[in-house]
Amino acid sequence: MAVGVEQYITWSSTALEEPIREIDKLSFLTLQWKVRDWSLQLGIGHGWSNSPDRTIVKLVVGVPIG
Repeated sequence: MAVGVEQYITWSSTALEEPIREIDKLSFLTLQWKVRDWSLQLGIGHGWSNSPDRTIVKLVVGVPIG
């Protein structure tokens, strides 16, 4: 089992002629664990700055292939 913090930032443009400005920032507190060969990650997050999302819940399921 592991606990972590994640930060995601979205930028408005990658074109060199336009100014780069931050338009979205999301922070998550996550919990990750393995169940047999599967990995599960559960997180709760908050949107900052211009993000339209204020509270976010995420679940990531890792399935073994092969």
